[in-house]
Amino acid sequence: MSDSLMIDCLQSALHAAAVDNKLLFTELLLDHGADVDALDAGGLRPIDLATKNKCHDCVTAITNKLGLLLVRYYLMCILAL
Repeated sequence: MSDSLMIDCLQSALHAAAVDNKLLFTELLLDHGADVDALDAGGLRPIDLATKNKCHDCVTAITNKLGLLLVRYYLMCILAL
């Protein structure tokens, strides 16, 4: 197995899309429930890789998704009181 194939197997589709600044794929994956907190073999999340590689469009898309998730979480906590 080649090294590049092995690396591809050790990260999620969202990692792969975000690291290459593939905004359309990143948004599609996010819209269909991709795990924004998934860790690759190096312990990095998709947003970590996108930030490291200066993939600003994907960083923005993931950040927006994280924001929505936090709002939902806080609303659920408030409603549970």
